[in-house]
Amino acid sequence: GKPIPPMAAARIQRWALFLGNYSYTLQYRKGSENSNADALSRLPLPVTEPRDVAPDEYVLYAQCLEETAVGAREVEQMTNRDATLQQVKRWITDGWPPYLPQDLEHLRAYFNRRTELTVSHNLVYWGHRIVLPMAAAKRLLGLLHETHPGMTSMKSTARTLFWYPGLDSDIERLVKSCSICAQAAAMPPAQIPVAWPATGERWSRLHADFAGPMDGHMVLVVVDSETKWIEAIPMKIATSQTTVDALRSIFARFGLPKTFVSDNGPQFVGAVFREFLARNNVKQLTTAPYHPQSNGLAERAVRTLKEGLKKNPGKDLEMRIARFLFRYRRTPVKHGKSPAEHLFGYQIRTKMDCITPGEKSAESQRRVGATKLDVGEPVWMRSFGAGRRWIPGVVHGQQGSRMVSVDSEQGLQRRHLDQLRRRTESEDRAPGEVGKREPADDAPTTSQDSPEASGTETGPPGLRRSTRQRRPPVRF
Repeated sequence: GKPIPPMAAARIQRWALFLGNYSYTLQYRKGSENSNADALSRLPLPVTEPRDVAPDEYVLYAQCLEETAVGAREVEQMTNRDATLQQVKRWITDGWPPYLPQDLEHLRAYFNRRTELTVSHNLVYWGHRIVLPMAAAKRLLGLLHETHPGMTSMKSTARTLFWYPGLDSDIERLVKSCSICAQAAAMPPAQIPVAWPATGERWSRLHADFAGPMDGHMVLVVVDSETKWIEAIPMKIATSQTTVDALRSIFARFGLPKTFVSDNGPQFVGAVFREFLARNNVKQLTTAPYHPQSNGLAERAVRTLKEGLKKNPGKDLEMRIARFLFRYRRTPVKHGKSPAEHLFGYQIRTKMDCITPGEKSAESQRRVGATKLDVGEPVWMRSFGAGRRWIPGVVHGQQGSRMVSVDSEQGLQRRHLDQLRRRTESEDRAPGEVGKREPADDAPTTSQDSPEASGTETGPPGLRRSTRQRRPPVRF
């Protein structure tokens, strides 16, 4: 037969348990065939029952309410003062209307549960749960959230004790607006990586990072995004000046790139380094702090270099790097061509000149939309200093497809979308109160594109012979 509904009243469940002890068959009989029962069989025995003793299940629920510092008598008094629950009690006692009038549409949640609502001890029950008046709802939610158990735990506990329309929504809003819960929350799910746009031009965008220490040296690793050509220069001291000297040597051989991508290491953000790139009309891009995935091409080049050096042990670090790079630059890495063939247009010659493999099919790029944060939207920003892990802030502006600037109590900060979570402000707080500050005039910004130098080509000058006396150096 039809099972008992889970939200059925307690007395219905008691009747089902009582009748479950017997085996019986239901047989239909017309009303005219039903005779009056014998009077003596219906004569009650004199039984004295205490009237003040409540059923066990109501004592249990009342005891739970007493422990939450909101007594059952107080809930009963609030119920008697609540006009909505008084109307519901009258309908439960006198009968529900066939349909809900339009002016009572706010009682729709009760009307939809009308077959499961009961009244006992002047309290309204939905199954085994007490239906709370709105005056008691806020207090009980505060007590339920006292130890910050989390959204799921609060819902599970509330479903064993009480109910009122909008209970789940209020719990979700309370947890989302709680700063303590936000500080203990886990990191947001990582965004799906998006590849850097293809330049289609050799030596146009370079990615750089440092590897090491290796044998007392730091190795500057530079990789071209188009050809995958790797340059690795060891240096004993890694500063902005030594980095500039190494890049000057690289640029002298291959020319100046259009864009230079790096992390926020002190070697790449120093004034000497920024001035060097600006003088050479090279646009500098730095990734989000503490997010190496944004510079994945350089990270992969560093890993490739480290794995290659492990397989070629020795004492001379420069010799090991040179041997590895020579083999790497000859190995096909993209479309069956080696980095050297991509960059120079021809294959460099080695002791073992092998046949170039066939063409490989290009990998399809998956471009999936990321979480969009609008300017002025409140967020929780990951803090990497001492103190709180998450601090409130407001989105100040977009800086690419995966990085935004956030205005917070620590000033204007740049963060990747992986390091941000949406923040729901508390209803008791004025809008825009958290994280509101005037934008600083000296807020850091990304390097601007320098205008390209323009010039007019002229024909080759006529050849002439110099009459100057030359004195070559002794070393020549």
